Amino acid sequence: MHLIELLTLRSKPAGGLYFLLTRRCPLLCDHCSTNSTLTSEEAAEDEILRFVNTLTPTSRPDIIFLSGGEPLLRPRLVRQIIEKSHACGARVVMITGMFFARQEKIPRLIEEVLNETDHLMTSLDIFHERQVPRVDVLRVLRTLVDNGKDVSIQIAGWNEHDPYLPEVISSVREHLGDRVPMLVETIKYLGRARQMETSHQFKPANSLPTTEASPCVMISWPVVTWDGTITACCNEDVVDGIHAPHLRLGHIVTEDWQTIRDRHLQTSLYRALRTFGPLYLNQQYGSGKVACEGYCQTCRKLPDDPVITQRIEEIMARPSTGYLERQLTMLQEQRHAAYSDIAAYAHLVKLGYKEQEIASL
Repeated sequence: MHLIELLTLRSKPAGGLYFLLTRRCPLLCDHCSTNSTLTSEEAAEDEILRFVNTLTPTSRPDIIFLSGGEPLLRPRLVRQIIEKSHACGARVVMITGMFFARQEKIPRLIEEVLNETDHLMTSLDIFHERQVPRVDVLRVLRTLVDNGKDVSIQIAGWNEHDPYLPEVISSVREHLGDRVPMLVETIKYLGRARQMETSHQFKPANSLPTTEASPCVMISWPVVTWDGTITACCNEDVVDGIHAPHLRLGHIVTEDWQTIRDRHLQTSLYRALRTFGPLYLNQQYGSGKVACEGYCQTCRKLPDDPVITQRIEEIMARPSTGYLERQLTMLQEQRHAAYSDIAAYAHLVKLGYKEQEIASL
């Protein structure tokens, strides 16, 4: 499974399920968006498997995206999820910090899980390299790629002018050729990285329009968080448990996948956010009760205005809105197939993809 396939599916509502298996991590990267430590929380294994076992061949996401923390701190659980997912016809993508690459030999169970995953993602940035040397990450990736495994690398820099980016990209291509796609992004001040928010090196956030629709892609896939809560949004603050009850879908102890999928696809507010975005909804259909204080901040306050809720129900019930949703999904699939925070590096997501398939994107 190539990175482009994954990026394309990001636009398909409920096309995937983010599963944060643990918040624990043996690394202490300064820019960690989850503020993970080795003693962080995680849901019980039996609770996780109860929910995973509700997947069926006729009711399952296309992609199960395993993340954390570090999911490979629970390799036996990962293997069980992979086995169940494959039995149902779902593919498994996993992102790892590759803590195990620091030793010469990969532990047997971790190595087996790596081989069973459909796509493996890892990261390279100046903070991660202080924890796991680049040479070790590239050594493991080289072995995986040589054995036919689909892998990709998330590379993060301060901004488009960061000299680290061309240097590390050149290093990756030198060691791995053009077989491994790279998704180049900017460092975000979330979690532990908030301590660096005032750094002049951060790229300022682009101002978002308040008069035009700006669809939210953060609400495309449901997220199973570290304590088993299932949210409709993958924003880190929501995942961390910030008060946003309207974005809560349920819990793995009490719900099944089909119920979560139906809520995610049918709830008018989620459909409206995916189609128009919170700023547009607030300005066009609100009573003025909610102040526009930012994209995500406005979303969290939308339920405070009952006028918005009523009007959203009316708008999303129109047949024409359903047509608009479908068209938007197709457009976003094309956009995400060449996604990058930094346009100059967008072409790197296509490395290793077949030429005839690229031409059709």
